[in-house]
Amino acid sequence: MRPGEVFFCPWGWTACGINNRVTLEWDWMLSLGLCPAGYVKVNYLRSNKWDLSFDILDYYIRPALVDTVEDIFPDYKKVGYKVSGDMGWLHTTATYNISKKLRAHATMGLSYHHYYHLWRKECYPVVSVEHEDAFSPDIWFGLDYKHSKAVRVLGIVLYGNSFGFWDQVPRKLQVITGVNLAPFPDKWWGIFRRMRFDIGVFNTYFLEIGADQGWLPAPYLYWQFHLF
Repeated sequence: MRPGEVFFCPWGWTACGINNRVTLEWDWMLSLGLCPAGYVKVNYLRSNKWDLSFDILDYYIRPALVDTVEDIFPDYKKVGYKVSGDMGWLHTTATYNISKKLRAHATMGLSYHHYYHLWRKECYPVVSVEHEDAFSPDIWFGLDYKHSKAVRVLGIVLYGNSFGFWDQVPRKLQVITGVNLAPFPDKWWGIFRRMRFDIGVFNTYFLEIGADQGWLPAPYLYWQFHLF
């Protein structure tokens, strides 16, 4: 993100570009529940063709909230998932500018979970896994194409942990595709011209329990603006 640029999502997170190299993100919804959660990304190399960065994410989920997770997220129909304690990741990402409009991304890293429990619902005998103080690898590949100032198309294939869709669930395969829209022209009133929509679909396969979540929609609404 550029210095002073802010992303604000009304259902949970805010990100801000501190300078040309550092971006901070705060999951304020979890933090209001006394579960601190944050993210920092540092770009350590930028050129006409390459962009290299590393990022650190950290969550802490209070044990008192463990049993409420399934009530908050309605997509927990085929798979049950509970986490507790500290969790996070260390990733490094390389972005290659194939052209002025097309970019390729590759991410590798490692995730840590103090405790997680994953199980398959409506299955007998019950298929489940439970891990404590577990490390797991993460690998992502993606492409994004900027069709115009208002439209960007993206696709991601990943193994491991992720952010946004079934986030903080390790050892999974996931496919994500979608469109990022800035539908209103710059001359419109500020609240509209800064509005952004992400409209996509994703599918998740949980390798440890042999469960396929199926394709689900993934709409996001947020605002992008400059604070300073």
